[in-house]
Amino acid sequence: MKPLRPSNYDIMRDRMELEFAKYDQMEMIRKFSLRYDKDFLYLRFVGRNYRINRTNGRTEWYSDAEKNFIHAGYNESMTIFDVLAWSKPGCHLAGRFVPAADLPGTTKSASAAGNLFSRQSGIFAGRCEALREACKPKCSLTPWFDEQCIRWDKKSIFGLRHAAFQAGLGIIRKNNFFYDEKSSWLELEGFVIDRECQLYQNQQFRIHIIYIILS
Repeated sequence: MKPLRPSNYDIMRDRMELEFAKYDQMEMIRKFSLRYDKDFLYLRFVGRNYRINRTNGRTEWYSDAEKNFIHAGYNESMTIFDVLAWSKPGCHLAGRFVPAADLPGTTKSASAAGNLFSRQSGIFAGRCEALREACKPKCSLTPWFDEQCIRWDKKSIFGLRHAAFQAGLGIIRKNNFFYDEKSSWLELEGFVIDRECQLYQNQQFRIHIIYIILS
């Protein structure tokens, strides 16, 4: 079996790792208060601990599942290099959250819905502890029932999309999105109640068939 050929992204990442190693690492350590030793620079990025080899720039994160260090991908490596090596001298935390699409230099695309996250970008501003709590993995529903001593019939519990589909409120298409008659821009909410529900209304969906005639 032939070994997999590295992608262009991997090739670019490997090249930039070598370029990163040429920069003034002591300036990075001073500027961003990085932990370091003679072999590695250490930092935490998007909830994960990384180390950067000071000789060749190889960036890795530790996997508890594999009990080994994993070579970081293109996106995370380039983001780390951008900030550490190529940021402006006065680079610092702004103290507020903004959508990534609002950052200088990002490519904007036209969207009928506009920037979906602009309204939510300020929710956690100045509330780092609340953001940290919101990012913690949540307990799945069935163990939560048992912890709360809620008796249930042990049947399968569906996610909200599948529950809505089972209730006849819409369909799930091949892209795994849930659609009602108009669109997939929906916000589903679920409630735990102590009695059975009965569906009183069925939504009827028109199926559009497109015929393509080849000549």
